[in-house]
Amino acid sequence: EMRRAEKAITDRAAMDEILKRAEVGRMGTCAGDVPYITPVNFAHRGDSIYFHSALEGRKIDNIRANPVVCFEVDEPLGTVVTGESACQVSYSYRSVIIRGTARLVEDAAEKEEALVLLLEKFEPRKTGIPFEPAVLNKTAVVEIRIEEISGKESFPIPA
Repeated sequence: EMRRAEKAITDRAAMDEILKRAEVGRMGTCAGDVPYITPVNFAHRGDSIYFHSALEGRKIDNIRANPVVCFEVDEPLGTVVTGESACQVSYSYRSVIIRGTARLVEDAAEKEEALVLLLEKFEPRKTGIPFEPAVLNKTAVVEIRIEEISGKESFPIPA
């Protein structure tokens, strides 16, 4: 439940648009009592977030230990001066926070489909070039299934 309800983005399509525009998302994982945040380039489709990774490393270890993750993206829109005092400076932004479950994609066809989504977003000129099996084998693809999603925006109005 958001403390400032007037800042909530309640339209899922609006949240999906923010996810579509954002290039970097921040994934929070937890192994034991130690939280860990990783920035990742990602693609989004439906109720899934996809990113690729090395096969080993802290974020993969954390997902294996505890697949519950938090994922955040934001659009900074700039500083707004709302008055004369130093305290009357605010910031405009939009953000989306997701709680979900992460899993390593094992199926080769699904893995390739996720990598094509990433290419379409970040390097569309390379789509249509097949992935080499050796590259697929040494690349991890992670899917985060969206279970809860919320959006927030702040547009301070100058005095």
